[in-house]
Amino acid sequence: MKKVLKSLVSKAKHSDSQPEESKTSSKTDNKPTKQTNYYETKKEFTLSIVVPSSIVDNAQSLELKTYLVGQIAKAAAILQVNEIIVLSNDKTQARRQHNTQESTTEFFVKNLEYLETPQYLRKALFPVSQSLKYSGLMNPIDTPHHLRVTQWYPYREGAIIKRPVKDGKGSWANIGLLKDCQVDLQLEEGTRVTIKLNETDFLDQRDKKTHYTGQVVA
Repeated sequence: MKKVLKSLVSKAKHSDSQPEESKTSSKTDNKPTKQTNYYETKKEFTLSIVVPSSIVDNAQSLELKTYLVGQIAKAAAILQVNEIIVLSNDKTQARRQHNTQESTTEFFVKNLEYLETPQYLRKALFPVSQSLKYSGLMNPIDTPHHLRVTQWYPYREGAIIKRPVKDGKGSWANIGLLKDCQVDLQLEEGTRVTIKLNETDFLDQRDKKTHYTGQVVA
């Protein structure tokens, strides 16, 4: 029994005498050296949330209602929510209180759509409305499809504009760049589209180009 105890004590002393670096290195060898960003990982699913429209009725003024919708949209954008489903359960006296002809659900949806739309398209797609009176109070959600004029991406959101075009040559669209884009389909003015740009047309002599070309994909 004494021999067994002596051997255990000698092993314990031997382990204590090992340098701390070797202990820590053995523990961390199995850990990955590069941390992966959650937002850079490819999701194999879509995320939807359901929000009742009555949550907006709890706000006491039109300004607070608008700001509340903006906070919901901002949170959904940060958490990469793909779809917001508005469950309609309005209070009947809400529209009378703020002198608007739209229901709370319509107010909720219109402000969500306004925030989702890139800033360079809002003026063309959203006419002046009482529901959007305080839209400037909402913080921008800054989602990936909200591109700046200096950013290049193969796909851009656009809106069909009124500009003369030859028969069979498609339509003209505003895509948030300094020059308009000619698309392959003939569409009605004010239609929102997703355009796949011609990459070579954009990169080669971009300053000398009079316009860009692309295909409507959505």
